[in-house]
Amino acid sequence: MLSYDLDKYDQYKFEYDQFVKSKTSPRYSALSLAVTYNSEVANLMKYESLGSRNDAFLIVPSIFNSPEILFLSGENNFVENLRQQGEVYLVNWKETYIQLKLEDLIRELQKIINFVRKNNQKNIHLIGHCIGGNICVAVTQHLNCGTLGQFETRLSISSLSLLTTPWDFSHFGNLRLILENCGLESAIKESDLIPKIYVQIMFFLMFPSQYKEKIDKYFALSPDSRQLFLRVEDWLQSGISIPKSLYLQIIEEFCLNNIIYNKKWKVNGSIVDPKQINVPTCIIYAKKDQIVPYSSIVPLQKMIKNSTVIEVDGGHVAYLVSPSLKFQQQYNNWLKTALDFK
Repeated sequence: MLSYDLDKYDQYKFEYDQFVKSKTSPRYSALSLAVTYNSEVANLMKYESLGSRNDAFLIVPSIFNSPEILFLSGENNFVENLRQQGEVYLVNWKETYIQLKLEDLIRELQKIINFVRKNNQKNIHLIGHCIGGNICVAVTQHLNCGTLGQFETRLSISSLSLLTTPWDFSHFGNLRLILENCGLESAIKESDLIPKIYVQIMFFLMFPSQYKEKIDKYFALSPDSRQLFLRVEDWLQSGISIPKSLYLQIIEEFCLNNIIYNKKWKVNGSIVDPKQINVPTCIIYAKKDQIVPYSSIVPLQKMIKNSTVIEVDGGHVAYLVSPSLKFQQQYNNWLKTALDFK
């Protein structure tokens, strides 16, 4: 049974509430030059290049939280590093009542890639974070193999980066019991739009001890470090409510039935198979990641022949919140090889 120091919890809540009241606009929107593409499903943010190369990086974030995690480390952030190499585009998923499935998000990403290619004629390097990486794998395979369906031109991806992206979801095997015991399944039936709090509750119930560990860690930090900690906490509370159809697909098909690992996930009538990907691919995993442990990433490493694996310290987003010099050097060295790949 969990126990908490209520005085410590109350102090943490007070400091977090004060932070929320004083925070400014999200960096991902404040730093964007413009919204260059807009639909009912997503818009596209653009960040100018700080380098001389004629390349474009297209980032696909997770659908569960805002893209702000890519900007939290200030001037040292992931996007700022990419801007040294070329233009950066960021997909910003919208809240919608349209009963979407992942296949719809894949088709949306194909449209965005078509838009970027037509307007810029640049090499496109695709980057996916968490389940955004699953979307990127499907798109890269289908675009590079020519199974485009409605798209008029053969597109291609020059490289692929997968940031803590799961492929084997078997570690979520106890999820059914959690959902049944806490009554979330019956609550979900009543709504077409699943509130983001439900997703947060689900992750809390899967890893309940993390909350106490988080509070203890916060009070062990210096006052300056606590500000970054609170920004991460605010990011964890961010995100959008998602359509029930999308939520149920992820829970039922991915987490419980593990269809992508079992090669049963189809897009445009074809199985999504990473073995067909032949572009340079960088796979990043975090040693202490409980949401996407190494065991869930190993299949991607084995299936994608032209892949490089980078191991980082910490949990699921630690390498984005506080990127180490070692990680940046490793990723930049891989990028240099990928950008020059023919």
